[in-house]
Amino acid sequence: MAVYAAGQVVNSAELNTGTGQVDQTAFTVSVTALTQASKLWDIPALSTTGGSSFRLTVIGKFVFGTTAVGNNWYMGWGPSGATQTEIVQASSSNYTASTTMHFTVIMHLVVNVGGASGSASLFGTMASGDTGSDSITWTNGAIQSAFNTTVDNGMMFLYGWAAITGGPVLTSYFSIFERLS
Repeated sequence: MAVYAAGQVVNSAELNTGTGQVDQTAFTVSVTALTQASKLWDIPALSTTGGSSFRLTVIGKFVFGTTAVGNNWYMGWGPSGATQTEIVQASSSNYTASTTMHFTVIMHLVVNVGGASGSASLFGTMASGDTGSDSITWTNGAIQSAFNTTVDNGMMFLYGWAAITGGPVLTSYFSIFERLS
């Protein structure tokens, strides 16, 4: 992200400049509670305006133990990434026990209106597959929500298992955070 001097007045062209960053920290989730599964990426206060957009991509794998169980895919956003928006709740019937599946989660946050009473639209897609015949893709539509651009915000991937029967584990390998506009 661009760094601005204190008191600097920036125009929309400066605010809406694309950049990208990579974090190679691995996160592991083996519990039912929604748990941080990527870096909490920072969206600084007063750094966005209507039309600003961000994309977070997370790649990793999840391993089912002796039992196939459902799972919950969420986007965390807003101050401290504390607001949670569901991408998908996947049923255990979508999976096979003792299977390893690789996944890609792509989340978008688009600022519709800036300011303390601003709003943003959220989108999420999850795709996964194994080396056999299992593959799944889900997308949730735009969810318009209140989004205050005058405070620090964040964006991250959250994950939780529906049950931990059989010892399932999700591991994210890395995340890529991009400012698209």
